[in-house]
Amino acid sequence: CNGIDALDEILKVKELDFIFVAPTDLSADLGVHGQIRHPSVIQKVEEAGEKIRQAGISAGMLALTPQDYSYWRDRGYNVMSTVAMNMFVDGAQAMMKSIVKYELQGMKRLKQMALK
Repeated sequence: CNGIDALDEILKVKELDFIFVAPTDLSADLGVHGQIRHPSVIQKVEEAGEKIRQAGISAGMLALTPQDYSYWRDRGYNVMSTVAMNMFVDGAQAMMKSIVKYELQGMKRLKQMALK
């Protein structure tokens, strides 16, 4: 698994502030490309994070959802990266849900007014 396999050597580099574990690359190395939540990927990431923290170095991870963020923060990862596209898509979806909810409530009000 390339970097994961060399983690013990990487951890010997004194100048490191943090190590980012790349789950997409790791998933490819493990034969489950793109499946960043696959159990084998999660296990390797958790093991790597533990080693990194034991070495006194900050561990970095990808957080695509609020659940990802919580999951990895709860496991001691303290440097998070995300993808702007996810933030824009999530924001747009939340906006559309709010708009639909508002409009549906407005339709209910109109219906109630018409029945009076």
